[in-house]
Amino acid sequence: MMHNKRAYKPKQRNAKTRTPKRILLIKAEGKNETEINYFNNFESDTIHIVRVKGNETDPENMMKQLVKQYDSDDLGDGDLAVCLVDADFNSSKDAQLKAADKLIPKGKNIKLIVSNPCFEIWFICHYIYTTRGYTSIDDVLNYLKKHIPDYAKNSTTVFDSLKKKGSESKAIRNAQKLEQYCLNDQKKPHTVGFAPSTEVYKIFTEFLQH
Repeated sequence: MMHNKRAYKPKQRNAKTRTPKRILLIKAEGKNETEINYFNNFESDTIHIVRVKGNETDPENMMKQLVKQYDSDDLGDGDLAVCLVDADFNSSKDAQLKAADKLIPKGKNIKLIVSNPCFEIWFICHYIYTTRGYTSIDDVLNYLKKHIPDYAKNSTTVFDSLKKKGSESKAIRNAQKLEQYCLNDQKKPHTVGFAPSTEVYKIFTEFLQH
């Protein structure tokens, strides 16, 4: 899929004209390229993918940077900004996730999107629904490799492997089922205990497919 190479220019308030493209603004952890490489494939004539720069890895500072760029780029009702966080197995992130949630201004299309324990749960959802308990990030990656044998972090080809399974519809359904499974088990969203789960499906249901 060809990507738009034109440099992104922030929207100007009260401008007489503005790009017809809707903006998906993404803040990922540190130098992680996995999420960006994946979402860049959704660049199109109507959607522009923009990454928030910076090496922040904790949810609170990631959200601060996202909100700052959301405001400076003058995003509007048709746009979406997402902070993509992996819960990992770090219980200290519970407080960080709570703090990040509180930083989201009311009335703005900004979301904290948590994958538990990591983003690759979204990839697994393309193939299977499983409530399997993972013991480490490597455990998740090894399980994913049963479906994508050559998978590696920061892969630039994973999208091609996923598209062989068809659309994202199956992944969305499986992610929603995982969320309901966790809720039924009395687990609390945006905590390390809300696993396995991924909220990545919301980017599709509320923006990419909207």
